[in-house]
Amino acid sequence: MPSGDALDKKIVSLALPAVLSFLILPIAQATDLFWVGRMGEALAIAGQASANQLYSTLSWVTNTIPTITVPVVAKARAAGDEAAIQDALGEAIFISGVLGIVCTAMLFRFQRPALLAIGNPKAISFAMAYGL
Repeated sequence: MPSGDALDKKIVSLALPAVLSFLILPIAQATDLFWVGRMGEALAIAGQASANQLYSTLSWVTNTIPTITVPVVAKARAAGDEAAIQDALGEAIFISGVLGIVCTAMLFRFQRPALLAIGNPKAISFAMAYGL
């Protein structure tokens, strides 16, 4: 149970930025929906929703890197092993770079088939325009 002590305050100070980082994508997507919705074209909304789903999926894939890296860094930090911290962070940065390049290449190569699999074929022109 929370007791309001220094540890609780530390946990909240660490949790708040994490929660805010998870809110970025939904807020951006809601903003996009607001402006695309003002166009008055249902297919534009369908296309935007398809593209958002594709980007959300790729975002979910790349968000696994910090989930894996944080415990490794925490364990190394608790042991006072600065070399292990640097190794874990270096590996995470490298994997992030490689994964980013792979996801970008796949997005460029398979954007149309992925959007067709996710959304309405009639909205593909809007989804492609939104996705670029």
